[in-house]
Amino acid sequence: RTRPKRPDSLDELLVNAAGAALRRAQARLEAVDRSGDEALRRRSARRQAITAVVGVSGGRDSTALLQVMAGLARKRGTGLGEVVAVHVHHGISRHADAWLAHCEAAAGALGLRFVGRQVTVQRSGRGLEAAARDARYEALADVAADVGAQVVCCAHHRDDRVETFLIQWMRGAG
Repeated sequence: RTRPKRPDSLDELLVNAAGAALRRAQARLEAVDRSGDEALRRRSARRQAITAVVGVSGGRDSTALLQVMAGLARKRGTGLGEVVAVHVHHGISRHADAWLAHCEAAAGALGLRFVGRQVTVQRSGRGLEAAARDARYEALADVAADVGAQVVCCAHHRDDRVETFLIQWMRGAG
């Protein structure tokens, strides 16, 4: 008999943190709904609803952000009209095409418009990750301009630096 695989403790921590953040955001949304803040409704009625671009990698943090933003767009009085999910395909990972398909499916499941943008990463003296980040932010800004978005949202959790260090360490980087 084999034992069932135990979840990796880091993976479990990330899942729990993302779930807790999503529950807190949902509770805040519900509190706004219950409060019936008339001033917010009047102000939103006078203003044109904004469009937001959400950068989606397919990871837990960006997926949680996408779900929260989709929920906000469905709520009256938030001032958020449309949410456009954007995945930037760097072509660096052998799984890049699968991540693109995953993100497109996630956006579709939430009823959101999806834009996939392929970029070419130009390595610079700062390294591949920095070059990919620059290309990603440029692509997000381009899509925002194309769709008329006033806001660009990207998700990063508190432990991104730790995660980056661990990835580099596992790759054997110095």
